[in-house]
Amino acid sequence: MALNKVTVMDVRIDVYNKSPVVILRDVESRELFLPIWVGDMEAISIQMALEHKSLERPLTHDLLVNILDTLDVAPRMLKINRIEDQTYFAEMVIERDGGSIAIDCRPSDGIAIALRKGVPIYVENTLLYEIKISDSDSPDGEGGSLGEFDHDQFMDFLKGIQPKDFRGESKDDGS
Repeated sequence: MALNKVTVMDVRIDVYNKSPVVILRDVESRELFLPIWVGDMEAISIQMALEHKSLERPLTHDLLVNILDTLDVAPRMLKINRIEDQTYFAEMVIERDGGSIAIDCRPSDGIAIALRKGVPIYVENTLLYEIKISDSDSPDGEGGSLGEFDHDQFMDFLKGIQPKDFRGESKDDGS
């Protein structure tokens, strides 16, 4: 299994699926990419890590990083190593007591943690694609925008969330 080191080039919105997609770019060739569609909350967490921003209270990925730090467990790398039925699989390799342990994880969670800890991300080279990525909304070509993502707008969104929003109940919006 040959691994290629990648960076998170950008987090964007797939206009066709109206879904966030993380674009990983091969470090060496800079012409190979891996798009990974992720959930809204994971995209926000990844974007916040890219921008080195945090909230007053820790997000789930921040909590996990705090747990790793408290237990003196060091993530060493994230490996995105296969795809099955249109689902990518990854392993976070951690070091504990002088040994390495590979832990199964979703690529989106692994990316969010890797960015927070400065851990390198690798992708199995057979998963990388030569695709044309438009850098039009990213002047330096290195990314860092989530389409219409706005930190203040996200904070307003968080302030408006109520427990019933997580139970599938509709808000009373007068309609």
